[in-house]
Amino acid sequence: MSNELLIRANASAEIGTGHVMRCLALAQAWQRHGGRAHFLLGQPLAGLEQKLVGAGCVTAVLANSPTLGGVADASQTIAYAEQVGAEWVVVDGYHFEATYQETLKQAGLRVLFIDDYGPCNFYSADVVLNQNIYATPALYPHRTAETELLLGCDYALLRQEFRPWLGWRREIAPVAQNLLVTLGGADSDNQSLKVLQGIGLITTPLHVTVLVGAANPHQAILREAAEQLRPLHPIELVQNASDMPKRIASADMGVCAGGSTCWEMAFLGLPTAVLTIAENQQPIATGLHETGIAHSLGWFEEVTAADIAAVLNKLISNEKQRQEMSQRGQQLVDGHGAERVVAALLRKRGGLVVRPALPEDARLLWEWANEAAVRHNAFNPEPIQWEVHLHWLAQKLGQETARLWIIEQNGQPVAQIRYDDRGDGRAEIGYSVAQGARGQGLGSKVLQETAALACRALGVAAVYGVVFQSNIASIRAFEKAGFGKLPAPVLIQNQMCEQFEWVMDYE
Repeated sequence: MSNELLIRANASAEIGTGHVMRCLALAQAWQRHGGRAHFLLGQPLAGLEQKLVGAGCVTAVLANSPTLGGVADASQTIAYAEQVGAEWVVVDGYHFEATYQETLKQAGLRVLFIDDYGPCNFYSADVVLNQNIYATPALYPHRTAETELLLGCDYALLRQEFRPWLGWRREIAPVAQNLLVTLGGADSDNQSLKVLQGIGLITTPLHVTVLVGAANPHQAILREAAEQLRPLHPIELVQNASDMPKRIASADMGVCAGGSTCWEMAFLGLPTAVLTIAENQQPIATGLHETGIAHSLGWFEEVTAADIAAVLNKLISNEKQRQEMSQRGQQLVDGHGAERVVAALLRKRGGLVVRPALPEDARLLWEWANEAAVRHNAFNPEPIQWEVHLHWLAQKLGQETARLWIIEQNGQPVAQIRYDDRGDGRAEIGYSVAQGARGQGLGSKVLQETAALACRALGVAAVYGVVFQSNIASIRAFEKAGFGKLPAPVLIQNQMCEQFEWVMDYE
C-alpha cells in the first residue's frame, strides 16, 4: 500500500499560515512512521515553502491560479495525487466544500477533511478531524455512515519540534516577567501593535518577545513601537522563529490569536490571553476561557490597548491563577494528537495495520511484556513494574531515535515491535506477538511489514535482531521474513544468540 500522503492546503497574507502549519504537524507524524508527505499549495509563499522543504516535505503549487476549492482545483489535486501515488489526500481550508470532497472520493482517493466549525452541508470524507475544544458530533449531522469523526484536543496537531517537550512541566514564577506575543503568520490587521500599546500602559517591567510571521507586512511599524517602549519594557522582535517550543517554555505568560497556537500554549502550560481575530476563533477562545485554561480578550475590533493591559496586569501578580491555567492546559493537550490521527488513517486500510503506539496503549503493552513466554525470552526475565513501565513508555514515545508500533489485525491489536537506532547505521529490533495470536506466522509478517518503514523513519541502512538460540519460533520468523543470519552467534548474558540483519534498498 502507498506510503505517500498529499496535503492540499492554502496560505496567504490574508488567511495566514495556520492551515498549512497544522498540516505540517500531521506530515511530520506521517514521516516519523516511514511515509512521505507532499504539499499542494494554492499559491507560492517562499518563506513557507522553504519551511516545508526543510521539514523533508515535497511542495508544489496549483497551476494557472484556479478558483480555490473549485473544479479545476480538485482536478489538479487528483492529478497530483495520481502522479505521486498518494492513497490519502488531506484537505484543510475554508474554500473546500461538499462537492470538493465528493469529487476526490469519486476519483478513488481516501480523504481526511480538517475542519473547524462544520461549514459543509454534507461530509463524504473518510475522516473528519476537528481538533478544537468545542468539537462535537452535532457539528456534523449530515455525513456518510462511513465517515469517522476525530473530535477534540486529543487530536491537536503539534509540530515535531514540540516532541522533545513531551512530559515537561512548567515552574510558575511568583511574578511574571517574560511575555510572549504571537498573533499568526500574517497578522494583517496588526494586532501586535495594539498589544504593544497595551504593554505601554503597564508599569511592571516586562521582557517582551513578539513573533513576526513570514507573511507579516508591519515589521517597520512594530520596530518603531518597540523602540518607544524601551527601556522599561525591552522588546525583541523575532521573524520566522525556529524555536517556538523554547520560546513558549521560557515565557511566564502569553498573548496569542485563537488558532492552533492555543494548543501549543496549552501543551507547554503557558497562561495566555487569547485575542479573537477571525470568526472561527471565537468558540476556541470561549472554550479555553470557560475551562480556565486561558483568558479571552474578545473580538479584536472591540478590544482596546487598555483592555489588554488590564488582563495582563492581573496575570502578572496572580501566581495561583497562572498555576491553575498551566495545569489545566497541560491536561487538555498531551502532545500525541498527530500520532492519533495517523493511527486513524492507517486503520482505515484494514488487514494487517502498523500504527504508532500511543499513551493509551500503556496497559496493553505492559500486559504483553509481562506474559510468561515474553519474560522467558527477554534478557531481563524479571516482571516489569507498572510505574517503571509508564516511565519507560513516556520516554520511548518521545524519542526520535526509536519507533514503537502496534500491529492490528481485523481491528484487534496482535503484536508490538520496537526499533532503536544503534548509532551505527542500524536499528535494533524488539518485538512480541500477543498470546492469543501466536502460531499464525504473525512474527514474520510483522518483520516484513515494518523493516523498510523503520529504515525510512529512522534514516538507517539496516535493521538488526538478536534471538536466543533456544527461541526457535523467533528464529524462524526472522528467516521467513528474509533476514540474513550473521555468521557467528554471540554470547549475551550467558545466553548464546543468533544475529539477523535486513538491509534496506533505497534505490
